[in-house]
Amino acid sequence: MEGKPKLGFMSLINKAESEDKLISVYDLIPHEDNFYSISDIESLEDAIELRGGIKENLIVTPYQDKYKVISGHRRRQALLNLLERGIEVSELVPCRVEEFETMAEETIALILANSASRKLTEWEKVEQYKRLKVPLAEYFKANKIPGRMRDFIAETIGVSSSKIAKTENIISNLSDECKEQFKSGSINYSTAAELASLPVEKQKEFANKDLTVATVKSVKVPLADYNTVEAMKSFKKLIEDMINDLKGKTDNSSVAKVNYYTKHLKTVEKDLFEICGTKIF
Repeated sequence: MEGKPKLGFMSLINKAESEDKLISVYDLIPHEDNFYSISDIESLEDAIELRGGIKENLIVTPYQDKYKVISGHRRRQALLNLLERGIEVSELVPCRVEEFETMAEETIALILANSASRKLTEWEKVEQYKRLKVPLAEYFKANKIPGRMRDFIAETIGVSSSKIAKTENIISNLSDECKEQFKSGSINYSTAAELASLPVEKQKEFANKDLTVATVKSVKVPLADYNTVEAMKSFKKLIEDMINDLKGKTDNSSVAKVNYYTKHLKTVEKDLFEICGTKIF
């Protein structure tokens, strides 16, 4: 977009003053904000064993007398697994050591590095959007960056702006039980988005069940009809109250209003009958 300010996010994980060094894997600790999966690393273990150790830089940051991993959690764990099994591989890991001015920058760097270096699940994409909002807001404020933060997040994590609204709805409205299903992969993004549009109590009925978008949509239609019926019943009651208030009045204006309201009352009753299949009193 023309005139759009440059955020310079890549400088957070590619600092000019960074240092490359070999660090024992036992001095590397997982970052407390890492939420990315470190499962299914058997093929990674095989590759590391074949090469005698890790050959590509991890990104780390100093922490007390050790280093926190920014990028490379799966490689770190794969190497530890090999060493625990007695496989002869080097425990020394090539690392790029970065120092960050704030925790906000550290979290942004963690998400940037991981979103660019691995294939993400749909849950991870939603989770990284959620976790970017607070540190990115701090980064925007500290660096006086204008513009819509949501658009920058969408661009940063590779999500279309049109998908952001659904993503925010999932974060805010998906029940805990359904979030666990989404996280485990038993429901996909589209199904999670549909579920998030249902009341929480209705979502709980779907917990731990095999679901598709079509299944959830089949429930949304009756719910929509229910909401419509309730609104029409309220409107019917309002018309009836107005008619009762005018009863007994014989002036032309009041008689005309009664006739007008009665006509609309019959229309509402007809519509209710068509929806419900029975007369609503």
